[in-house]
Amino acid sequence: MKSINYIFLFFLLITQTTICLHEKIFIATIPKTGTHLLRKIITLLTGNVGVGTNTSWLYITPERLNTIKPNQFLISHAPPIQSNVSLLEHHNYRGIFLYRDPRDQVVSLAYYLAKYKIGTIHKLPIQEIITKVISNYKVIDYLVVKIPYYPDINLTKLNNVKQHYDAYLPWKDHPAIYTTTFEKIVGPRGGGTEMEQLQEIKNIANHLGLLIDNEEAKKIAVQLFGSSDTFREGQIGSHKKHFTSRQKKLFKEIAGTLLIQLGYEQDFDW
Repeated sequence: MKSINYIFLFFLLITQTTICLHEKIFIATIPKTGTHLLRKIITLLTGNVGVGTNTSWLYITPERLNTIKPNQFLISHAPPIQSNVSLLEHHNYRGIFLYRDPRDQVVSLAYYLAKYKIGTIHKLPIQEIITKVISNYKVIDYLVVKIPYYPDINLTKLNNVKQHYDAYLPWKDHPAIYTTTFEKIVGPRGGGTEMEQLQEIKNIANHLGLLIDNEEAKKIAVQLFGSSDTFREGQIGSHKKHFTSRQKKLFKEIAGTLLIQLGYEQDFDW
């Protein structure tokens, strides 16, 4: 009987330590890579509500972190510059970084700029906007900023899509960050697979200190697709319907190596 009790107590101890939700959570995403999809996953896992950074999606302030309540988590497009990283480390945040195929991100961002009439670029035809987003981020008025409080954020240096991604990718190497992709979490309705989606939901839960099974992951998965203000299509490979041969050539010249680095292509033959 005693041995059974010891086994039960050991199991109880393991269970309790496994399902201890980390108290401070944030997400850092490249714009137009599935931020709302990831937000919904975390809300459904934890019951907490995502809140923005208030002053700018690009940087985080101590004042903002001090206002975040226990039932909230932080949503940002913050790049991993030293000021952002140090602040999150100091407050013991655990994070998730999200990106997607840069070609699909370009298309999604172009349509976003057009729909919400952002800056002056929205006046161009959609194909011209796509070309500009691939090659010259300086034309995107809302991205061309230099934050006075944090001079190391200077997006005027990000001239094209590769440089924009390169500014975010160091998040992948941070020990407190779990990296996921749009392709893994979007599921079959967005061109992914159910198996990969369920596994990734469980991976994210585990990173946050939670343990869930396939049935619990399925309950979350069925609630994810669509239903956000900025949702347009949510499909893997959407660039295939939009890129002209000229845009494909331009993208290969500028960011072909990025696709290989991220595993979206093996070579330039696409």
